[in-house]
Amino acid sequence: MEKKLKNQKLKKYALIGLAILVAVGIFAGVSLSGKDDPANAPEEQTIEQETTQEETTEASETQDEAGETAEAEDAEKEDKEDKSDKSDKKDADKKDDKKAEEEKSEDKKEESKEESKEEAKAPDNQSDTQAKETEKKEEKSKDTKKKDSKDKDSKNKDSKNKDSKNKDSKNKDSKKEDSKKEDSKKEEAKTDDSLTVYVQILCYTLSNDMSQLENEAIRNYIPSNGVILGRTAYKGKQGETVYDALSSVCKSNGVQLDANYRSSYGSVYVEGIGYLYEFDAGAKSGWMYSVNGVFPNYGCSSYELHDGDEIKWLYTCEGIGADL
Repeated sequence: MEKKLKNQKLKKYALIGLAILVAVGIFAGVSLSGKDDPANAPEEQTIEQETTQEETTEASETQDEAGETAEAEDAEKEDKEDKSDKSDKKDADKKDDKKAEEEKSEDKKEESKEESKEEAKAPDNQSDTQAKETEKKEEKSKDTKKKDSKDKDSKNKDSKNKDSKNKDSKNKDSKKEDSKKEDSKKEEAKTDDSLTVYVQILCYTLSNDMSQLENEAIRNYIPSNGVILGRTAYKGKQGETVYDALSSVCKSNGVQLDANYRSSYGSVYVEGIGYLYEFDAGAKSGWMYSVNGVFPNYGCSSYELHDGDEIKWLYTCEGIGADL
């Protein structure tokens, strides 16, 4: 504020000096002109006085305007200076805070160094005892490690021996089991005499041409597709015959069967199956059987079964299977 007042005063004094100089110059000019023309002196003096008054008023106005602008500029400068002073103070405060923190950290470091020095200045006896104790501990740990390694080696040896013994015993046991299995298989092969065969009963030669049927009473028993019994499995034993399979299948499936033993054939002779008898479709009609597609030349009770045999009982109308 003091600076502002000083600046304003100086500016006012400067403006007043200028006005005085201007007035002095005007008066000097008037006096010179009056000497040259005395008749016009009073008028010129009045005119000059008026002009000087106007000029002084204009000069004062300009001085006032200049003073106001100067004051405004000074106020702006002072505001800027105040702001810069405040920012400088803030920066200085921050720097002071940082310095204080750095000083604190340095103090802490010095304290820690002093403590470490004090610890280092401890008596040498303690360090010697500690070193001895550490050496003893290391020796003990070495001894324990050696003992542990020896125990591990002995355990590994024992485990290996046990494993080898177990393997030997397992191998012996497995060999015994294998031999037992082989023996059981052989015994099963000896004792297992079961077998399975498949039986069918068909009369498609007659069903395809019912005009050959002479016994009209059985017409309703003849299936339209010629299948009296479809492919049926029979589980029997070795030594059984084709007739054994046929009689068992017919009983289990409700199919009518008429057969008897004939000494002339030396075997059982099948006369009728499913109410269809020989000679019902002509003098050469009757039942025949095949095994695996082959018609044997002997009776059905003389043909022994084999596992997987395919047996078909077929009704022929033309005799001896000419139409089959």
